[in-house]
Amino acid sequence: MDRCPVGSQDSRVVPGKLVATQGGCSEPGWVRRTNQMRTPKEDIMTTARDIMTGDATCVGAGETLVEAARKMSELDVGALPICGDDDRLKGMITDRDIVVKCIAQGGDPQSVKVGDLAEGKPVTIGADDSLEEALRTMTQHHVRRLPVIDGHTLVGIVSQADIAKNLPEERVGEFVEAISAAPANN
Repeated sequence: MDRCPVGSQDSRVVPGKLVATQGGCSEPGWVRRTNQMRTPKEDIMTTARDIMTGDATCVGAGETLVEAARKMSELDVGALPICGDDDRLKGMITDRDIVVKCIAQGGDPQSVKVGDLAEGKPVTIGADDSLEEALRTMTQHHVRRLPVIDGHTLVGIVSQADIAKNLPEERVGEFVEAISAAPANN
């Protein structure tokens, strides 16, 4: 999509700014990068903080699965971060976890605690980590949601949809395919 003449003399990249070239190419919302045009969004590093859903509500490790399911229903979400008494992230729980790991096994969701389903160390991403790092982490660990941490504080969640909305169109299919190849209970 080369919108400026290849012979333009000014080929600077100025993130988020219009670059007027001597060849007269000054299309609003576009910048010149060698012989390509890119949107300002592609030139500015996007961080997890930029794309996350903020104000993540935790479910306590000591709460029952019924309480977790009610919170999910009220918030219209399919997963919640699990926090301990120290307000530190202990894991994630999904609606599917409740069904597959409790109900289908004959467990009682009114007595099983959320913390009982927390497995291993949670996979997280730093608030100032790049979109590319979030993409790599999700793909490597086959997870569809990443808790976003700033220091030791949970500040949000990045979902598969958040990343897909912020990737260049030609990369979305590859990303969704890589995540979808993951085991179904993530």
